[in-house]
Amino acid sequence: MSAFREVPASARYGQLGSYWGNLVMPVGAMKVLDRFSFDDEPGLVNVVGRVLENPRDMKTKLYYYERVDRLDVSGGPASDNVQG
Repeated sequence: MSAFREVPASARYGQLGSYWGNLVMPVGAMKVLDRFSFDDEPGLVNVVGRVLENPRDMKTKLYYYERVDRLDVSGGPASDNVQG
């Protein structure tokens, strides 16, 4: 897990729930279990749960995230959640 960071709200992509969503960022920008907050929601901590291929742009990945208070991040190996 890398250092906690702030992500621009403009990285949000597609459908969003109240505690989950997707980011579009460059390949390698994040990995499973990375924690972050959005620049417009500094008090809410999110964690990357899956890294998926972005069929619209192969230079980016889709990073699925959930708010930390809704997710047990101590689960199995991170590699179980990586595609491609």
